[in-house]
Amino acid sequence: MPPPNITAQNTSSTSLEITWQTVPEEFAKAPILGFKLSYRKSDESNTTTVDLCPDERRFSLHNLTIFTIYCIQLSAFTRNGNGNMSDCVLGLTDEDGASPLTFRNLR
Repeated sequence: MPPPNITAQNTSSTSLEITWQTVPEEFAKAPILGFKLSYRKSDESNTTTVDLCPDERRFSLHNLTIFTIYCIQLSAFTRNGNGNMSDCVLGLTDEDGASPLTFRNLR
């Protein structure tokens, strides 16, 4: 079973904060040694993977592309190997450089 309740929240135009819960003990066949977080642009196949400590439940991705959809996946790993990878959770970075509205007096 992959980690449940994965979320991806944009925190800026170039970053996403990923949160999740650990795999319930009844589904882990051995103690969880950590997590593998994989991410990629949704329209590309090149994936980056980060190994995370077993007590982490959030991780921030930085230096991402502005206003881009990313596919984020997580798995837990034990001494027996990697667990099942989660389905793709989509996260969208913010737009950047939006101009503030300008109001003019039209009298």
